[in-house]
Formats: sequence, C-alpha cells, structure tokens
Amino acid sequence: MIHAACTNQERASMAEPAAATTNATTARIVWDTADKFLRDVVEEEDYGDYILPFTVLRRLECMLAATKEQVAPFVRALGDLPPHLIDIAVKDRFGLSFHNVSPLDLATIASVDDNVEKSLKSYIDGFSNNIADVWVAFDFARRASILAEANRLHAVVKHFSTIDLLDLADTAMGDVFEDVMYRAFNKKGKAAGAFYT
Repeated sequence: MIHAACTNQERASMAEPAAATTNATTARIVWDTADKFLRDVVEEEDYGDYILPFTVLRRLECMLAATKEQVAPFVRALGDLPPHLIDIAVKDRFGLSFHNVSPLDLATIASVDDNVEKSLKSYIDGFSNNIADVWVAFDFARRASILAEANRLHAVVKHFSTIDLLDLADTAMGDVFEDVMYRAFNKKGKAAGAFYT
C-alpha cells in the first residue's frame, strides 16, 4: 500500500517555495505603486521614500485591525493621562506595543475623494505617541502633500488599502521589506541603506 501522507519535513519543503512566491508577489504588488502612481511625480530614485512609509502604515494597520474597536474607547476612558502612561496601559491590557485611536483607516479614507490629505494626517496623528517619530523620520506629511498636489494621494491610499499584509508572518513581512528596500537601493544608491534601516 502506498502511503500518500506527507511527512512534516516534506510538507515544510513544499511550503517554502509557495511562501517565497507569495512574499515575492506581495513585494511586487507593493512596488507596483511606483509604476502606477509615482511616475512623473517623484524622481525614480526617490520611489522607496514613498513606498516604504505606506508599506509600514499598511502593515501596522493590519496588525491593529483585530483590536482597534476595543482599544479606542479604552484610551478615551483614560482621559488626560500622559501619552507614555497611555502606551503602558494599552500594552498591559491588550499586549500591544503601539495603537491607533483614529476612527479612520486606509479603506475609509480611500472610499471618499475629498480631504484625503487631511484625513490621512488625522489617521497618522491617531497612532500612539511611542511611534510618532516613525512618521517624522519618513517625512510622511510632506510626502503626502506632494502626492496630494499631483492628484495621486487618493490613488496611492486606495492601492495600499487593498494589500493584505495581515496574514504574513514577521519573517515573510521582513522579506517584503527587504525586497522593497533592495529595489529602493538600486534606484537611490547604496548610501540610502542607513536611512532605510
């Protein structure tokens, strides 16, 4: 009798190429932003400066989706506590290292053509104090303004709102970031490595 069941090792070895393909496809979809929406608006060497912050934003959004409805009222109930104490309370209660209290998300922002830049700023401002410097480091507000002035911000927000970054394991997400950064390095030059890291 032929034993049709795969061993764990065989299943794992078959899953690796499939996972690699999924990661590569996700990275390609993320980078498609450049070809579809950044061309003629942003210098090619700066594509990564726009794609990376939106990728980070979408990943964080996906990670917080399951708890957002419980976290926002919890944070509101804490009143005027200092931001660092709110961060600690959220971590103790929900196990989250960061959170967002905005009622918005990328899909909601993308569903309306008006005030996309203002809504995106409000959404970013809803993130917890302990990761506020991420958006400053990415110069996110200025980059969003550039896209808004070129009438591309809505399309970029809509594009990222459809990318599923929830089901990727941390290592798989790392592969996606690595792919995007590699492409960005090739456009910008190796000196960009320190900035992106």
